[in-house]
Amino acid sequence: MHGSCFPSRGQGHPAGTHVLDSGCRQGFEFGGRFHNVLGKGGELVRKSLILAVLGVMLTAAGAMAGPADLFVKTCGQCHVKGGQAPPVNPADKAMSVWEKYFRRGRHPVDLSGKISSDQLQIVVEYLKDHAADSDQPLAAVIPK
Repeated sequence: MHGSCFPSRGQGHPAGTHVLDSGCRQGFEFGGRFHNVLGKGGELVRKSLILAVLGVMLTAAGAMAGPADLFVKTCGQCHVKGGQAPPVNPADKAMSVWEKYFRRGRHPVDLSGKISSDQLQIVVEYLKDHAADSDQPLAAVIPK
């Protein structure tokens, strides 16, 4: 039975076509019968999908602000005026210099206990993205 949500058989949707209606149900008609694509627990499935999409969106938004925050929070603990190390900012060096500096292990302090290798790679990419010879150099991320 189609009720008022869908057209009567033979009117509107041919067999095997997808039907999404703002009315009562979501699914498709095939062989003269309506098939609910969500099945039992459909509302739970719908809510789960919405939460999953929101989670991806929030993760993406967090990732956009992440590199700058990670740089300031991790590097800025020591590299500040009056800190344990001199202030450092992305525009202090060229992209290739930042790359070589970390690839060759020139940082005087072992960072393995302070930052993961994935986080270090994010910081290095951030430094290169905003180095002196980049399209967007940043000179005062950590105040000198």
